[in-house]
Amino acid sequence: MKGNIGTRYRKGRRYLVPNARDPMRDEPREVEAKFLVRDPAVLSRLARLRSLETFRLKSSRLELQENRYLDTKDLRLRQAKAVLKTRRCGARAEMTFKREISQRGGVSERIEVTSPIPVGTAYLETPRYVVPVEAVQRARKIVGSRPLQEILNLHTRRRSLIFARGRERVELDLDRVEVFRDGKAVARYSEIELENLTASGESFRELLGWWKRSFRGEMRSSRLPKVELGLRLLKKLEEDQ
Repeated sequence: MKGNIGTRYRKGRRYLVPNARDPMRDEPREVEAKFLVRDPAVLSRLARLRSLETFRLKSSRLELQENRYLDTKDLRLRQAKAVLKTRRCGARAEMTFKREISQRGGVSERIEVTSPIPVGTAYLETPRYVVPVEAVQRARKIVGSRPLQEILNLHTRRRSLIFARGRERVELDLDRVEVFRDGKAVARYSEIELENLTASGESFRELLGWWKRSFRGEMRSSRLPKVELGLRLLKKLEEDQ
């Protein structure tokens, strides 16, 4: 792959430069389980965790994100189980492409390509989003030259906790999400993501089993990506009006 503007690859929380001889070798993957929480107070309690079974807390950080999801008018990306979004978080901005590979046992696996871009760059505001970065080029393989437009705006307050056991690492994201329409928050929900960064598949499955047993009744599994859940909430609001 050629070095496009701002192109790097993210696996877990690490950016990877693709291997010139074998670009598919470092094809990044996101492996995670999602849960919806009715009571936001559960997130505050989980933010104080110091361990997940035998994994120990290594770091914690708070992010305030603005995520804008893009698609064609006829939602070609949504039909292909793919996502393209811009994210602004403090002084950082990036574009991310994801596409679902599999869904098994409550665990989703997706291709994930993230392209960092300078904050304030004019092309973030361009209606057609003709941006020369790999994340957009991946989306273009699905939608062709059709114009991209914003279909959803989510603001997320995320507390991220990294847990480790030896070289194995997992990430627990505690998300308070606001769905925006016409510049106003019109819906809210709380979500948890448990992501496998560097743990083995067996270790992650065991940890996920422990998680479900430990917090049964406080949350429920969800297979919906944020964009799908957000669009469904907006549709419900329109139907109720």
